[in-house]
Amino acid sequence: FSKSMVLDVYSDYVNNFTNAMSIIKKACLTKPAFLEFLKRRQVCSPDRVTLYGLMVKPIQRFPQFILLLQDMLKNTPRGHPDRLSLQLALTELETLAEKLNEQKRLADQVAEIQQLTKSVSDRSSLNKLLTSGQRQLLLCETLTETVYGDRGQLIKSKERRVFLLNDMLVCANINFKPANHRGQLEISSLAPLGPKYVVKWSTALPQVQVVEVGQEGGPYDKDNALILRSIYYLGIGPTLNILGALNLTNKIVFVVSFVGNRGTFIRGYKAMVMDMEFLYHVGYILTSVLGLFAHELFYSILLFDLIYREETLFNVIKSVTRNGRSILLTALLALILVYLFSIVGFLFLKDDFILEVDRLPGNHSRANPLGMPHGAATFVNTCSGDNVDCVSGVSVPEVLAEDEEPDSTERACDTLLMCIVTVMNHGLRNGGGVGDILRKPSKDESLFPARVVYDLLFFFIVIIIVLNLIFGVIIDTFADLRSEKQKKEEILKTTCFICGLERDKFDNKTVSFEEHIKFEHNMWNYLYFIVLVRVKNKTDYTGPESYVAQMIKNKNLDWFPRMRAMSLVSSEGEGEQNEIRILQDKLCATMKLVSHLTAQLSELKEQMTEQRKRRQRLGFVDVQNCMSR
Repeated sequence: FSKSMVLDVYSDYVNNFTNAMSIIKKACLTKPAFLEFLKRRQVCSPDRVTLYGLMVKPIQRFPQFILLLQDMLKNTPRGHPDRLSLQLALTELETLAEKLNEQKRLADQVAEIQQLTKSVSDRSSLNKLLTSGQRQLLLCETLTETVYGDRGQLIKSKERRVFLLNDMLVCANINFKPANHRGQLEISSLAPLGPKYVVKWSTALPQVQVVEVGQEGGPYDKDNALILRSIYYLGIGPTLNILGALNLTNKIVFVVSFVGNRGTFIRGYKAMVMDMEFLYHVGYILTSVLGLFAHELFYSILLFDLIYREETLFNVIKSVTRNGRSILLTALLALILVYLFSIVGFLFLKDDFILEVDRLPGNHSRANPLGMPHGAATFVNTCSGDNVDCVSGVSVPEVLAEDEEPDSTERACDTLLMCIVTVMNHGLRNGGGVGDILRKPSKDESLFPARVVYDLLFFFIVIIIVLNLIFGVIIDTFADLRSEKQKKEEILKTTCFICGLERDKFDNKTVSFEEHIKFEHNMWNYLYFIVLVRVKNKTDYTGPESYVAQMIKNKNLDWFPRMRAMSLVSSEGEGEQNEIRILQDKLCATMKLVSHLTAQLSELKEQMTEQRKRRQRLGFVDVQNCMSR
């Protein structure tokens, strides 16, 4: 297939397949002898394959090669020397398949435009539209044109055929052909040639304006309109109380039904406490009661119900709670490190913990009621307590003026507790660690190297390593949950829920996988049957129903057709015959190989015998020559 000549021939065959089948169909309708000839050949053939089956086999052969290589690649180990060759062959076949699909698409577009040209009555106008430029037919749909009057009454309704080209839009009337004198449709109508069209109008795409007309509002739109009217006439408060009462009533009814179906009260108090879903609904009712009778702000808590209903948001919460122990242990490690850094800061870097604060007006935490600094006030109180005249000979700091602004900095590490709070509060929230809020030291200070080491260690250990460990655990858990969700969805799409057979088991079978899960093993039909067995009177059971009821009671799923399907049973005989045929072919090939090897061995044996005789003759001649000398 990789050769251009073979690829071109195969592509032409695929592109012309639809036209060829149309011609064959037309010939069968017009020439009964030809149809009878095809029927006789089908009856006489050993496989009873129709002409369509024979013609479609070359088209199906190429996808079968791809499936065969995919199966071989799936069953080939990674270290096998042939795996690379299989991958290259599969890649080349997939590339060729894409080329064939693209050529088929272009050929279909050309055929559709040609068919459209033949189907339109006024060909002169349409030929000018289609032949001017490289136009392609993108979409062809039947729409209903409706015309309304000034009062909204329907005046006219007629079907139109709309053709969407790559640069223009064409609208045409549909003209159906009448029946002939025999009361049957003409042969051209039975063949896929389509009806006739008359161009009504055509326009360029840049001049087309699409206007979306809204449909009649559904139940949610009516509810929203009713709520808005209640707010307008009654007010927000009464409307909220009415909605809260309705919501509470609905939730109570739901919980009663939920408990009755689950049998929560029958299982005991321990089962009730451990049932998280039941506790969630009880908490919902309590929150609704608090919102209705205590304060309306409790209704905002009910917004978390969106997390319970939406699986994606629920996975976000589970990404934190699923590995909660790892996150808590990592957070404990972070607290230990913060405690150690706080001790080091309290012992050696106490003077560097000077923070800028924004004090409230009239609130001077470090000054007394007289506006005197804290040190001066202590000094005065000490003197007065000792009955000593502290005024004479002692200069007391002047009182702060009322308009003088207080100091905007304060010490934040005078006590170990305050140092721990400062490091935890500012260190974990700043991107550069605790060093971003400490005093900027000078390089001439003796503790400058220690300060640099302190800031860098806090940044690398706490900010980069420990916090990123916590974030990494959360992100990995969320990725695992998303992968599990995708895997479940993939299994549901490619595997039968009842029998467990995969999609590829139904390839090249009489029943497709979609038909199998829809008609043969419909899971909802099994659910309906289980409900029927549970609600039906036991005295009215049939034999299979009694068997299934006993299986359900014992929680045994052996009555499910695991890895079996009725549609595949009929093809087992054909599969066995094909396997026998394959084994016979392999046996014949092996026998031919053995015969070929036997012939080569006999020939090699004769050559060795001839060489031995030749050596013996040469040795006899040498002996005679020596004797003659």
